[in-house]
Amino acid sequence: MKRCAKNLFISLIISLLIPQLIYSQNLIKGRVIEKETKIPIAFATVVYNSATVQKGTVSDVNNWFEISLAEVEFIEVSCVGYEKIRVEKDKFTENQIVIIELPRSIITLKEVVVSARYNPAIPVVQNVLKNKAINDHEKYDSYSF
Repeated sequence: MKRCAKNLFISLIISLLIPQLIYSQNLIKGRVIEKETKIPIAFATVVYNSATVQKGTVSDVNNWFEISLAEVEFIEVSCVGYEKIRVEKDKFTENQIVIIELPRSIITLKEVVVSARYNPAIPVVQNVLKNKAINDHEKYDSYSF
């Protein structure tokens, strides 16, 4: 009985570990950081091209992403406020942690002038204030909103 339980336990452990080992063999793990300050960049867009289709993922809150190496021809990483970076397949190998550094992209916008014009809400507010005494809910025995 003990031998049967031991064999069952060993086969259970093996059956749980083999898929994990097979899956992790062709995996690219990476981090996205800012080039100048080395600060992690969360939720960066990571696009990769397979043989026929362009696919993508997003780096998590801790700035990590994972991609299956078998599908990758290149990786392109972008995020708002940073320049887009493209990394070719020959720059990384399987089970390697890829650090992608995004340089900041500074864009200067033209001046915006805000000027006051007629506000159509002003007559409505004035009408509400004028009729406030007439519509006071405390004058009524019952009311609902």
